Amino acid sequence: MQPVSDGITWRQLGEHFDSDAGWSVSIKQYPRRTRKPLRRRGQSEERKVWRLVVQRVERSATKTLFRKNLRYAEDDLFAQVVPPKLVARINQLIA
Repeated sequence: MQPVSDGITWRQLGEHFDSDAGWSVSIKQYPRRTRKPLRRRGQSEERKVWRLVVQRVERSATKTLFRKNLRYAEDDLFAQVVPPKLVARINQLIA
């Protein structure tokens, strides 16, 4: 697999991993746990977190190599540019 270039968007990152059969990436939005003071009062809040999971298919098993919570408030994450620090981490996994 080719290394990921800087300045890539989240949508392009997904397409980059889809092109290789041995690797997979999933970027999904999940509800976050409510803050503790609100939990004590029995209240909840509508907070969401994006989760990035990079996996590699080895023989008959899928191995998770990297999992990261992304704290973006925007619902349109796929148009955003991937931070360079995260691109460097992903390239370390590929190498």
